[in-house]
Amino acid sequence: MEDAAWFIDRVYPPRMATEFKPVDRDYLVNEFARAGVALQIPKYFKLKNWDLDAAMTKICKEAFPFPVLILQADSDPAQPVSLFESVPSECPRVELRWIRGASHFSNFDKPEEVAKAINEFLGRSRLQQ
Repeated sequence: MEDAAWFIDRVYPPRMATEFKPVDRDYLVNEFARAGVALQIPKYFKLKNWDLDAAMTKICKEAFPFPVLILQADSDPAQPVSLFESVPSECPRVELRWIRGASHFSNFDKPEEVAKAINEFLGRSRLQQ
């Protein structure tokens, strides 16, 4: 895990719907090479840290004092569309927005679409305040 380039090259390209740009790879290698990151990455992948039901319950049922947006890729084999089908009915205070043609790393696959979705959401949120 201490070889950031090895980790990035193994994790990102297979989970992307578009070409992995060298500038994005370099950025990630730099970020993952920061002090302490290599020690934290294995914790992320521990099963005990992955309780999707608890996370969705908290997101859907909590009365957060702020709006919540879920951006979800429609072509992510790790998080299939079926996992999110109930969000509109079970999470009335949550906005679910699909990023079409994107895989697990939608921010790299469709950066303009992700940015537009966030900006539109923030714009609507400000108007509601």
